[in-house]
Amino acid sequence: MLFIENYRTENPNSFVLISDLTSFIQIGDLVIVDVKPNNYSISIAELKEGKINHETLQSYELFLKTQNENILHNFYKEKGEHGFKQLIRIAKQHLRMSSTSNILKNKKGKDPFNNFDILLPEKEFITDEYNEDVVNLIEKLQQNSWAINVIDDCLYIGVYTDKTPSSIVFLSWMKSINVDYPIFDFMQSIFSPGIQPHCFQMIGEKNIIDLTLFKKNIKMCLNFDVWMEKSKDIGITARWLSTKETCKILNSYKEYKPVIINNRAIEFSQNEKKMLLFDGLLMRIFFELSTPTTILHMIKYLLELI
Repeated sequence: MLFIENYRTENPNSFVLISDLTSFIQIGDLVIVDVKPNNYSISIAELKEGKINHETLQSYELFLKTQNENILHNFYKEKGEHGFKQLIRIAKQHLRMSSTSNILKNKKGKDPFNNFDILLPEKEFITDEYNEDVVNLIEKLQQNSWAINVIDDCLYIGVYTDKTPSSIVFLSWMKSINVDYPIFDFMQSIFSPGIQPHCFQMIGEKNIIDLTLFKKNIKMCLNFDVWMEKSKDIGITARWLSTKETCKILNSYKEYKPVIINNRAIEFSQNEKKMLLFDGLLMRIFFELSTPTTILHMIKYLLELI
């Protein structure tokens, strides 16, 4: 893109990411990182082309600078309702971008979609992974067409060759032990925003290729009841919300929804602090191979930050 080329020429120490190349950046067209000798800055840019967009953006920026409402009145008279709607769209885009940039800079702020409080932890939380268990299971496929294991007494894993009807076999296993919760396929990670791509997991290059080509298959299921019971061991509490409580919560969330299973959400708490379970944490278990126990510790860490 011409803009990126010109920007990089003028700012050689910068990095420009096209948002549409990701599955999780949903604000702006570009994320720009400018690296300086002692620090760096992150900004978000929205690209516009065409005479009308250019004039609309100029009017909006002039209004921001002067706060003169006559600018808006004159713009409406000249461009009409359709043109004014475009100005409103640009204003909303800029507000969201500004809010996001402030959050990245100050490590806290308001969610631009839901207006909820956001806090970005500065301390990195190191998770434990079960990738070695997955590798060991895959190695067993050399002698058999399937292999199974249970992680932390609550996460069931089945690894299969392409000659095995994995969905049917794994479901039969879950039914035989009375576990009736959603079943995940490891390759579903490509549809999960914010999760590391499957090719980043430390399970070996050949295994990644075989999984990508569906020569091998990994199925997983979490027994939520057992997992939630384990939260007591680390000093937090987990409970299923009632359907009535869940419905009330869903009405207050616009863009993001908590994990809902059988019409019920899951709430974790510590003393008076509470948080709901969202996909971002849960999907780490299935797609980033984080152990269920380490995710409980992460939830406790997040509760302590509230």
